[in-house]
Order: sequence, then C-alpha cells, then structure tokens
Amino acid sequence: MAGLSRFALGIAATLLLAFGLGAPARRVGAERRALIAEARPLFAGDARIAALDVGWVGAASAAAVVDFAGVTDQEVAFFPGGHTSKRIPRAWLFARQPTAIVLLLARGAPLEPAFADSSFSRAVEQRVAGLVSAEFRVRRTLALGDQTYVVLEPTPSP
Repeated sequence: MAGLSRFALGIAATLLLAFGLGAPARRVGAERRALIAEARPLFAGDARIAALDVGWVGAASAAAVVDFAGVTDQEVAFFPGGHTSKRIPRAWLFARQPTAIVLLLARGAPLEPAFADSSFSRAVEQRVAGLVSAEFRVRRTLALGDQTYVVLEPTPSP
C-alpha cells in the first residue's frame, strides 16, 4: 500500500511540474533572453558593472562584473552578511569605479524620484542604493516579467 501511495505522489508531482509549473518555468528562459538582448546596447560602453545578479549581467556585457554576493569575488565573500545581504563598504565599492550599478526593485515597488528611497529586493541592493545616491543617477529601468531592474550610472561632474 505504501508503494502505491509513493507512486501516486510521484505521478501527482510530475503532473504538477509538467502542467502547473511548467509554463511559468519555460517563460523564465525567454524573459531572461529578452532582458539580456535589451541590456546589451545599454551596457555597451561600460567598463565595470556592479550587481548582485551577475549571471545575466555578464551575459549582456563584455564589461568586468563587480559581484555584490561574493560568489565570484573572494574578498566580498568575507564581508559580513549572507550572499543577498553583504555589507558592502562604500570605499570598497567606489575603489572598483563601477560605470553602472544594477539593482532589483522589490516586487511591485515603484521607482521613487530619489532612487535610494525605493524599496529594493535584497538587503545588499538597498544598502548600495544608499551608498551611491549622491554620486549616481538612474540611467534606465529594465523589466523582467513582473520585476524591474534599475540601472544606475555615475552622475557627470559639472
């Protein structure tokens, strides 16, 4: 009897994945490819792009990527916090001279006129927004499904 229950549970899970979750999961790849294609010309002139989501950013640009999570940067890995809540030091970030910074807004949150007042998806992004608000401005936003990335650039000197 237990074998039959496990079998039924396995069939139910397979059907859920195939029909219930399959379509949304298939859209992720297409949405990510569209995001990368839209970002390529936006990042074309950048030398260094700082972001938490380094995968799609790296695919969209030949620029060096500054990794807020520490997955690809051992120095960042030792900063306090988890991979989405690293306490990035201001001096460390500015020493890397990013020409663009990519931050993800919290789902459903608007981009506020002063971008640092916006609600960002992860703690490290919220912190970075506050660290750079005086020296960076919004270049553009990029949509990924129902989420929005904010691309910042250095404010030109007068």
